[in-house]
Amino acid sequence: MDALEQSLAPEEHVIYRTGLHWILYVAAFGPAGLAIGGCIASSLTPDGPVRSGFLIVATVALAAVVCHVLATWAKIRATQIVVTNRRVIYASGVLSRRSIEMNRDKVESVVIDQSVAGRLLDFGTVVIRGVGAGLEPVANVIAPLELRRWVDAE
Repeated sequence: MDALEQSLAPEEHVIYRTGLHWILYVAAFGPAGLAIGGCIASSLTPDGPVRSGFLIVATVALAAVVCHVLATWAKIRATQIVVTNRRVIYASGVLSRRSIEMNRDKVESVVIDQSVAGRLLDFGTVVIRGVGAGLEPVANVIAPLELRRWVDAE
C-alpha cells in the first residue's frame, strides 16, 4: 500500500489509477543517436584529435541519455492520478510532494487534448475543471479517455 492509499478517508477506495506514458522516454532518442554516431565515426577515423573529439561527443551524449532516462523514470514513478469513489487526486514529486485533489461531485468537465500520435499510442493532456477551480493540465497521461470515463462515472 503506497502513501496515497494510506491517506484515503474511511470507506474511500481507489477505483482507477493511471500515470504518465512511456512516450516521455522518446526525447532521449536524439542524444542516443548522437552517441551511436560518435562511436561509429570514431571507429572509422584514424587515431588523432578528430577521433578523440568523436569519442568525447559520444561520451557526453551517452551521459545525457542516462541522465534523461533516469530523470524520466523517476518522474513517471513519482506521478499518480487516482480516481476514488469520492475524489480525483493528482500527486507528483520525488523529494518534495505536490498533491491536488478535487471532489468528484465538483467536477464540471474533463478536457482531453490528443495529437495523432497520442491517439495512436493512447496518451494525451488532461485538464479537469471543477466548480471554482480546476486541476492544472497534466501532459502525457496514459489512457486519457478511460480516465474521463472513470471521473464521470457515478
